Amino acid sequence: MLDPALYNHIYLTSDVDQTSLDNIRAAVNSMDRPITVPFGGSTDEVQEVKLAPKPILLHIDSPGGYVKSCISIIRIILNAKTPVHTVVEGMAASSAALVLACGQKRFAYPDSIVLIHQHRKTLHPHAPETITHEDDLVEAEQGTALYELMKGFLSERTKMTPTLLQSLLSRDKFLSASEAKRLGLVTQILNVPALHPAPTKLITPRSIEADNHIVIGHNTLESSSIVHKIHNINLLRNTSTHWRGHIIGGTPQPIALQIDSVRPYYYFVLPIVNAIQSSLVPITSFMEGQCPEWDVIVSLVCHERFLYYKSTVQLDFRYTKMNESKAVDTVTNTKILQAFVRRIFATRTKWPKSDLHTLFERAHVLSPTRALELGLCDGIITDKMTS
Repeated sequence: MLDPALYNHIYLTSDVDQTSLDNIRAAVNSMDRPITVPFGGSTDEVQEVKLAPKPILLHIDSPGGYVKSCISIIRIILNAKTPVHTVVEGMAASSAALVLACGQKRFAYPDSIVLIHQHRKTLHPHAPETITHEDDLVEAEQGTALYELMKGFLSERTKMTPTLLQSLLSRDKFLSASEAKRLGLVTQILNVPALHPAPTKLITPRSIEADNHIVIGHNTLESSSIVHKIHNINLLRNTSTHWRGHIIGGTPQPIALQIDSVRPYYYFVLPIVNAIQSSLVPITSFMEGQCPEWDVIVSLVCHERFLYYKSTVQLDFRYTKMNESKAVDTVTNTKILQAFVRRIFATRTKWPKSDLHTLFERAHVLSPTRALELGLCDGIITDKMTS
């Protein structure tokens, strides 16, 4: 598990484009320089000493984007004097996978996914309809040249042979974290706790400081904002604080994660799940309302999980299919997704292992009492507890 205090942090949580390129360039330039601190005896004799900066950790959760912007980002990272490491928060797809490969150390969480996909003829995924045939040919030639350049780069930075690269670049197949490590795209898979600790006392959102409240709901536009909040609270964790009525020096106060309808798809929750599992600050979830399957997945990986007594849990993973271009890739990618769901339920709940297959065969509607019996929550909150 990575200690966030050991790094300076940069985030690539959008498309690889001119904006993300400018942001990364500015961040690396500001961090890639020695730190000057005062040193000496009396105030008249104060001297300055220069210390090496912390390594830079580039967090990636991106669907990819423009190859030209990607090449510039790679150049910035490889030319930095300060070591730049990369970590997949959720997904590193297309050109974002190339950015991942340029880190000195390359980390992934067990549930992260990487995509190196088939070559597209155009450099611009949203090219205007007015583009001429001549322009199209010029751009296609440029794209082919860049494509060969990227093949060479991946051959140098990974364990993939040209033949294997050609195979991967002719399809749309997601790689699991273990596959990405085997191929050399990732150098280390980070450890996360296998089980959450048993709750010691029923708590409510009111018992947690307001600064440590995070809400995931209908108005949450990007998972990156949730991940940033979790990371920032972890960076401030080494302060004395009140926790369950006691002052504990250096022990962080829990994060209250209030969940009310997460966006219903895998790619949105994946970086949030990884951020929760890697958090050094305990996170307590509170689910309310009609709790669909992805609300439950996010809640299950928290340290403690509570459900409001008027809520219902509604699980329906029958649609866990990815619309890919080839049938064989659809099957492979679906297996990655279903393995993720199966592992969460197998390790974080009391769901009978012999019945895990039913998660993908039919819908389940559970009362709070039944959810508690199956280990989908650690306690049920009533109105009296919140007053």
